[in-house]
Amino acid sequence: MNKSLFGIILGSAAIALAMSPKGRKAARKLAVKGTGAFLDMKDQIKEAAQLQSVLRDSKRE
Repeated sequence: MNKSLFGIILGSAAIALAMSPKGRKAARKLAVKGTGAFLDMKDQIKEAAQLQSVLRDSKRE
């Protein structure tokens, strides 16, 4: 039987989340933190791009 390590790990994680309320709670907390970090990073990139645009415009004047 040929199974990939990734598939075995993914299947084990799915079973653990399905069977464990604590596991689901921890996964939910990680997902919320990850989403928050992603949105913060997105805002920082947006602000940096706006600052770069302002600086570029001020050099042209």
